Amino acid sequence: MARPTQGVTFVEANSGEAERLAFQYNLTYSQPPRLRAVCETSDAVAHTLRWARETNTSFAIRSGGHCYGGTSSHPDLVIDLRELNAVSVDATSRIATAQSGTKLNALYRAGFPHALTPAAGWCGDVGVGGHVLGGGLGYLARANGLLCDHLKSLTLIDAQGEARRCSSQENPDLYWASRGGGGGFGIATEFNIVLQPVEDMHALRLFGGIEPSDMPAFVERWMRWSGNAPRATSSQLAVATMTDGRLFARVTGLSSEPRDTVFRALRGVSGGLLPVDEQTLISGSFERVMEDAVLSIPHFYLHSASHTAVWNNALSATDLSPILEAIVASRRETGSVSLLIEAMGGALADTPSDATAFPHRDGAFLATASYGTMSQELLEAARPDLDDVGQKLWQHAVAKGYANYRDRSLEDFENAYWGENVTRLRAIKRRFDPDGLFTGVQTITC
Repeated sequence: MARPTQGVTFVEANSGEAERLAFQYNLTYSQPPRLRAVCETSDAVAHTLRWARETNTSFAIRSGGHCYGGTSSHPDLVIDLRELNAVSVDATSRIATAQSGTKLNALYRAGFPHALTPAAGWCGDVGVGGHVLGGGLGYLARANGLLCDHLKSLTLIDAQGEARRCSSQENPDLYWASRGGGGGFGIATEFNIVLQPVEDMHALRLFGGIEPSDMPAFVERWMRWSGNAPRATSSQLAVATMTDGRLFARVTGLSSEPRDTVFRALRGVSGGLLPVDEQTLISGSFERVMEDAVLSIPHFYLHSASHTAVWNNALSATDLSPILEAIVASRRETGSVSLLIEAMGGALADTPSDATAFPHRDGAFLATASYGTMSQELLEAARPDLDDVGQKLWQHAVAKGYANYRDRSLEDFENAYWGENVTRLRAIKRRFDPDGLFTGVQTITC
């Protein structure tokens, strides 16, 4: 079978263009495949998939390339969806139609003129495709749930190269699996997403250096506040080491609570350790807040690895101390293990754990330890420190992973990502992909 020619450009590995297109979030996996098929239409995706099947060519699928585990890389073929990036909004129905390669920053900006927003993530360069398929956790999750909770329908190219419309009425099993199942059931090319009305907002920016001895109590205060805050407030806390021996803490997030209420809460979290002043909150329209505090944040591309845990409760300072001590001990000239804790709860728990493929509905916090550096050698040298922090996170975990934060070290990744939903996902996989055509990194197996 000849390669398709309509709406697809094939890029060979031995070209400068191949190097440019291979660049992605985790540099460990930025390696040109033997062949990259850059598709411009859904039909081109279908033709390319059929060609790959006929020629027995293994492949990966790329929408945005922003993946901890490099799932959009493959040595043979990458079916690249970056040119499928059209997005439009129907303000009357509040539905955004977005192709798989659309970046989150474009999805957000499409909603701004209508005072509408997706319940999406906080990294603007993430591709919509992978984000929805893995669940889609973000700053607005406590208020509105996951992005996949608002997926009305999608178009999926199945293992036969045929386009399927998937919704609660059409192909409902594929629709269910596409809301948090992490992919592996077809190639999603277009999504219809219900947007949410949004009002003026505050962006949280509380940060600075804290002595290691004070950090456990600070993190406990933040966890108890963020986990019990009204749904109108979502936040996350990042911790890393500083060159002067202190730990750097950064609380970020979004809130539509009254400004004075948020100030009082942050002063309580700070406990006098960090300054809380007028610069701590950026207030205004949702568009202004997002542009200034979220979408303008630069993204760093490094060789990286991570471990993630789902916690069902806030941890005490006593429980947090060994984790933070391990982060201090990980300090090297090239950096340290960092910790990111994201508050869950709120609207996430409104959806039953089996209503979508995303299972962690009772989770209170998502904690991720990561290490990023400029070379693979330095990353490998830091792995024992990263693993030590990861083990300490998992001591308190009800689950060891989240499908959108892929961790290649996990042996039982299916149960880590999907828990009790694994059985149904496997049954759907057997039904729609019995030959295992979609067998990318850490996809569900039959």
